[in-house]
This record gives sequence, C-alpha cells and structure tokens, in this order.
Amino acid sequence: MSALNKHFYYHDIINKKFKELLQLNCIEIRTLYNLRQTFALQLIRNGADIIWVSKMLGHKDVSMTLSVYTKFITENEDVRLIKIEKNGNLYGDYLI
Repeated sequence: MSALNKHFYYHDIINKKFKELLQLNCIEIRTLYNLRQTFALQLIRNGADIIWVSKMLGHKDVSMTLSVYTKFITENEDVRLIKIEKNGNLYGDYLI
C-alpha cells in the first residue's frame, strides 16, 4: 500500500503517476483513456480483426467497436484487404 493507504493500482494513483510521467518527458497531458483509443485505432488501421479488438477493449459486442472506431479508417478497401491478408500470413490463418 502507498502512503495514501491505497493500493498502487487504484485509478487515481495510476492517473497521477501517468501525469507525472508525461510531465517528466515534456509530453502534453492526456488521459489514460487516450491510450486505449490509440491502441484500438492502431490495431484497426493495421488490419487487426475487429472482433478481437472489440474483445480486447471489453465491449459488450462488436457493434460498439464498429460505431466508435471504424470512422477513423481512411483507406480504400483494396489497401485494407492487403493489410488483413498480410496479418493472416504473419499470424497464421484461424477461424473465430
């Protein structure tokens, strides 16, 4: 437990440490939620399976993920299919 008598993983402690880390590295202050969004967007933009991303984010179903994140996909379908195919070759083919 910390000096505040809280476990280190409490949300407010994590936020405080994250803010200190950003300030120490002269990075604009942002929330931890921004990291979650960046994580999801990078996965989706790189062709990750949307169902897997949805599960990683803890969404109830994939429709939530689709409604929030797919508007950020700016590539045409051909480019997107190439990325998905590349990921399949890298990680192996699998069925969900």
